[in-house]
Amino acid sequence: MPMPAPEEAATKEPEAGESQAGSGKPPVDGTWLILQRLEDLQRQQDGLERRLEARIEALESRMETRFREFGQRIDALQQRVEGIETRLEVQGTELRNLGTLVASLADEQRWMRRWIIGLLAGLVLAIAGLAFGRAL
Repeated sequence: MPMPAPEEAATKEPEAGESQAGSGKPPVDGTWLILQRLEDLQRQQDGLERRLEARIEALESRMETRFREFGQRIDALQQRVEGIETRLEVQGTELRNLGTLVASLADEQRWMRRWIIGLLAGLVLAIAGLAFGRAL
């Protein structure tokens, strides 16, 4: 049997029934190769499952963090809204008080006009009385 080239010998798989002397491996046949491939695929699948689980856990963690941040933002906005509502209530009360004050000032202004008109009328009558008294 001719000797294969060293490169061929390194890459050549043993044929079915050939012994792999010194390697401690059983003879290579199709079943053994399929079993080896299945084991490799199982290891790959296990690795992929672990990576997928790690990614899912990381995503869950990020989602929880974002939900907490979102909740905190909503709470902060709610507090701001409550503060604005309180200020609006206070301003509404102040506007009502101001309206009452304006109405009160308008009443007082009308009273002052009447009082001044009465005072002027009295003064005119007093002057007319003095003028009439001198004329007589």
